[in-house]
Amino acid sequence: MSAGPSIEALARAEVEDLHRFFVQWFTAGDDQEIDFAACERAFAADFVLVNPDGSRHDRKAVIERLAHARGRTARPFEITILELRTVWLRNDAILVEYIEQQLRDGRTTHRRSAALLSPDQAAPRGMVWRFLQETWMMPVSA
Repeated sequence: MSAGPSIEALARAEVEDLHRFFVQWFTAGDDQEIDFAACERAFAADFVLVNPDGSRHDRKAVIERLAHARGRTARPFEITILELRTVWLRNDAILVEYIEQQLRDGRTTHRRSAALLSPDQAAPRGMVWRFLQETWMMPVSA
């Protein structure tokens, strides 16, 4: 009997897949069918986001902002997840750190993120986001 994917594998897939969803959602045309409910189920009821500017947002505020962002980003728009690594791990939670690289309006930006996730069978990919802290990274000078 297989135990299934490890919590680390589930967390990696969750981070990468949710960011792929964001690209699709933010650039979606009116004719595209996208399952936003799956995005909503990826966030725990007690989810908190701390933006790079230090502002703190609960799950409801994050979901509302995401819902209104559909199709509002011009292409080309890309998000690439870099240097994803486990910081801390237990059988019921994982803290990961990664760099989110965005290409938007001809500019590339980076933010370092730390996310706390935990297993949840009701979540689309088996993990829910509990906490996310994002920090702007300064551009590297030549």
